[in-house]
Amino acid sequence: MTQQLIVNCINLEHRDLRKQQAERQAKEQGFYIRFWEGIIERHDRKKGICMAHKQIVKDAKECGYPMTVIAEDDLLFFAPFAWDYFLSQIPDDFDLFMSMIYTGSIDSENRITSVFSGMTMYCIHQRFYNFFLELPDSCHIDREVSSYADQFKFLVCNPFVCEQDGSRSDNNFMTCDYRPHLEGRKLYGIN
Repeated sequence: MTQQLIVNCINLEHRDLRKQQAERQAKEQGFYIRFWEGIIERHDRKKGICMAHKQIVKDAKECGYPMTVIAEDDLLFFAPFAWDYFLSQIPDDFDLFMSMIYTGSIDSENRITSVFSGMTMYCIHQRFYNFFLELPDSCHIDREVSSYADQFKFLVCNPFVCEQDGSRSDNNFMTCDYRPHLEGRKLYGIN
């Protein structure tokens, strides 16, 4: 079942370089990518981001997909075959399966046990669709979802398989260096 998963990638129309980068990642890693138009809410950027993620989950629910993978267009895989590794690690029992996280605690079974950030790429199970879709549209999606880590089964691929490229954020309009948040983490193909 997981071999047929595609990566549903959020991209804003004016972010052509990011789209090209995501297309290169898909070609190098060997997955099919479907682009979804990002949503811009000028007075509430986090609302646009949240709604962009939700549109994909809504589609997956309507199509009856047992799970779906969502990515943001600034993802970069750490090494060849990282996508295949991610697929091989998707568990049978989960609500969210993250490709990585920047902040947050992980237990010995790769369960996320605290508030986390990093919705760069993740797989969402159908049993979590309704809850996800009922989150407030104006929420900061990472923080809101992760505030329920004690109630749902959020797991992370360990070692992590990808990161954000650090280009200008559409959330805070800053160039962000996320690498310090990866210190001490296991990274696929690197350590």
